[in-house]
Amino acid sequence: MSSPGCSDIPRRTPSFEEGIADHELWIGRLVDGAMVDQALLGVGYSVADGLLVDGEVHVWAMAASDHVLHHGTVTDSEFTDHGPISVDGEVFEGFIDPDVFRLPDGRLGLVAVNGTRRTPGPICLLASLDGQAFETVGVLLDEADVQDPSVVLADDWVLAVKVYGHETVRVLVGAPEKGFREVAEVPGGDPDLTMLEDGTLRLTVCGPGSLMTYASASGTTWRVAGPIGVQTCGPSTVTGTDLLLHLPKPGQGGALVLGSPGSSQAPGSSAATAPPLDSPEPPAPDRSLDHHMSGDAAWSGPTICTSNGVFFQPPAFGVVPGEPLADPTATVLDDGRVRLYAYAQGIGLVSAISDDGRTFTEEPGVRIPGTDAGQPRVWRLPDGRWRMYVSKVKDIASFTSEDGLAFTRDPGSRLTASEAGLPAISSPSIVEVEPGFWRMYYSTLAMPGSGPGGKRSGSATSTDLLEWTVEPGWRLGEGAPYLTDSAEHPFPVVAADGSVSLFYGKFRAASVGAPDGLWRATSTDGLTFTEEAYTGLYFGNDPEVLLLPSGDRIIYYGDFDPSIGGKLLSADCTEW
Repeated sequence: MSSPGCSDIPRRTPSFEEGIADHELWIGRLVDGAMVDQALLGVGYSVADGLLVDGEVHVWAMAASDHVLHHGTVTDSEFTDHGPISVDGEVFEGFIDPDVFRLPDGRLGLVAVNGTRRTPGPICLLASLDGQAFETVGVLLDEADVQDPSVVLADDWVLAVKVYGHETVRVLVGAPEKGFREVAEVPGGDPDLTMLEDGTLRLTVCGPGSLMTYASASGTTWRVAGPIGVQTCGPSTVTGTDLLLHLPKPGQGGALVLGSPGSSQAPGSSAATAPPLDSPEPPAPDRSLDHHMSGDAAWSGPTICTSNGVFFQPPAFGVVPGEPLADPTATVLDDGRVRLYAYAQGIGLVSAISDDGRTFTEEPGVRIPGTDAGQPRVWRLPDGRWRMYVSKVKDIASFTSEDGLAFTRDPGSRLTASEAGLPAISSPSIVEVEPGFWRMYYSTLAMPGSGPGGKRSGSATSTDLLEWTVEPGWRLGEGAPYLTDSAEHPFPVVAADGSVSLFYGKFRAASVGAPDGLWRATSTDGLTFTEEAYTGLYFGNDPEVLLLPSGDRIIYYGDFDPSIGGKLLSADCTEW
């Protein structure tokens, strides 16, 4: 490794303090997927990390006062700021996004982004004996599109970084001396890596309305471990404890939940008994997730749909409670029955059968095993077979079946994210425009961990349902001619007059007073959408509208409860 690019920046006049002056740094205990014993450490601190050193909690955080990394300690939930750190004998403004850990030689290691060199800058490795005075070891990773590093030292170094400008986390494995190779990608932001007592690696990322955790034995493959039911971001484990630093929105810090210090250690964690966290009277808990993830007031406007409630939730199909059962898609069989498919976490694509499209019975077996079945959409081919389109983050793949039960992977990709002009692609939904000509709608990836808001939807066309050509422009979301609020998971419905209704999830919308949840817009040509209406369905994501043999339409959609897991629901609408 070489040091240039890490410590050769002159100290500059602080220029970003207004961006983090109102940030609130909180700490709490992570117990069985929940945050307890929460306490506010201070205002004007951000992007923090912590480490238990000789029984005392040490914290490194960006300070709004000078936009420099500061080092402090926590005693009885009181944060004492010991001032800015020095690097090679000088104080630099440039270092951000700290992550602190023990090096093999016993010194404190610090990885941080050189944020003023370029955007965002190289990731640097520093070392210290006391946590206050650091020296440059060298450049750990020199890529211009990564930030928020987090490191765990296992057999190799495991490094998680956020992709700049995207809600994507890359996981790399390697060592400072030999470099790093990418082994996995996970949707989300602000990654935090830690190793549990049993050697399992835990990755915590910012998710849609809450934190999401993933688990891995080696760092190369990851499974969803479950959400942390708190509206916050910027997670950072205080290594050696069950404590988690985090950054809720100002004024939305979590309520204190009483617990016994040292007795709330999560099973399998590497936590030692940490100092008690005695908090002053906290703000009232934010209950906005109960209805609107963005914290909007309750919606008093018109709605077009009425939910019929839940028809499947874990442990259906063997899904572990707390994990996702999601992404419903359905088709009508030749005998008039309805087959519904859904993604079951840890299992794959499963199916259920119904006589009326409303009450379903699980079918045995797995239609598509493993992780190749995310966000499925089934389509009946002209020859009577079924094709299942699935999202694989970087592309849309497909599987074909003679009977709707046994599926075989089709060669190649149907459409790639790069072809669509997106960092990731999801939710392929198809409509027949005219005989022999089909249109697919898709959106930016919005899986658990990706974070709400900022999504856009596009379209592509095909004459064979295998090769797809992207259409210029955007149908919904940023860049669209109308309805530029975030839009994800689009699903089309064609009326008798040829007009198209597009159902989609909208979260953290720019429009004042617009509630989160499932919305519908209409178009005369299938390309330009207007006349938006709120369905009234929250969370209401991953919609699928099916025309039943009776002539009625029904909409299937998903929701998620941290205490239950993914749920499948249905609804009837007055407008389609």
